[in-house]
Amino acid sequence: MFEVTQSWMMPVNIGVILIFLGLILWGAHEGFLLMIVSLIGTVASFFGAWFLGGILADYIRLWPRQWAVLQNTPLAAASWQFMNQVCWFLTLFVVLRIIFMFITMMAKGLQDVPLIKLVSQVLGGAVGAAEAMIFVLVLSIAFNSPLFKNGETAVQNTLIAKVNEISGKVYDKLLEPMMDADAFNRAYENAAEMTSEQRDNLRRWLEEKGYVSDVEGYTVVTEPAPETEEAQTEGD
Repeated sequence: MFEVTQSWMMPVNIGVILIFLGLILWGAHEGFLLMIVSLIGTVASFFGAWFLGGILADYIRLWPRQWAVLQNTPLAAASWQFMNQVCWFLTLFVVLRIIFMFITMMAKGLQDVPLIKLVSQVLGGAVGAAEAMIFVLVLSIAFNSPLFKNGETAVQNTLIAKVNEISGKVYDKLLEPMMDADAFNRAYENAAEMTSEQRDNLRRWLEEKGYVSDVEGYTVVTEPAPETEEAQTEGD
């Protein structure tokens, strides 16, 4: 576990600035089409890691039990489970992002049309900024995990907080109205049902391969109700 101190603030701010500058310049260089493909890959990697991480953490442990926080307390099992979910999320995000990076490279040949190159560069920079917000969100999740003793300090006292605030405003202004549409709601409900079914299928597949869920602290054991005096009398 790492403890965030005041000396962390400047490097974190510099890191956030470099993420934005790097992705905006890279987006302007690569162009709109490639950045859209890259953004889709980043979003898909984020949700794919979020979807798979919670399931795989129940069956395959990446975080050693002895490293769990809150040892010898009723919350030890829950904290260990959470750390495994965080580890799986970060690992899967990196792996999936690398896979989508190769897919993005395959679309590079479509960016050489001169007439659309300038517009593509400007729009590519904007998409790069949007992608940078997602990477900062992943960084925020990492800081808020038990891996850092007081990671919330780094989030609230650096540019991460400002980026999260802007991301929230973008969601409220652009994405939330879309989610109010009936067609989107129907699509979301269908996707949620499909996601639940896919989770169950993945769990069954893991169990068929010999993996056993050993989540501690989450199994509820229902004790049999005590027999009433009337039931005992009837039994006698």
